[in-house]
Amino acid sequence: MITGFQVTDEHESDGKEFNKLSAKGTVGKISRVFGDSAYDSRVNFNYAAGTGVEPVIKMSSTGRSKGSYIRAQTVSEFLSDPQAWKRKHGYGQRWQVETVFLSLKRMLGEHLTSILNIGINNGIMSKVFTYNMVEANRNGCML
Repeated sequence: MITGFQVTDEHESDGKEFNKLSAKGTVGKISRVFGDSAYDSRVNFNYAAGTGVEPVIKMSSTGRSKGSYIRAQTVSEFLSDPQAWKRKHGYGQRWQVETVFLSLKRMLGEHLTSILNIGINNGIMSKVFTYNMVEANRNGCML
């Protein structure tokens, strides 16, 4: 089930939307947030740690962490054994999210007709709602 989304354009970095994404549409308490290397930043690690959420973010580089103790710990652990880090923190679970978005695009298409932000957001919201309804019905759940 998709519980939240954030739309960005080609001028915005997904990584800069991390705090909005991790707070949007939450159902229950989030204990862990997954991200690819686009989300690897001192700001994102500190934000996650400050909200009590474990950041499971793949390193884009292993450079210095300047001002992020939690990122420095992650870099150290990742460098010592990347595969062990992935297993320990469940990094492979991130692909479940990728699979949901792939399924949504296959089921409802990936194109939108609107060029206005409000229309784009409404179009995506409609697709997300439809996807969630189909998946709930498929799994015998009621929304």
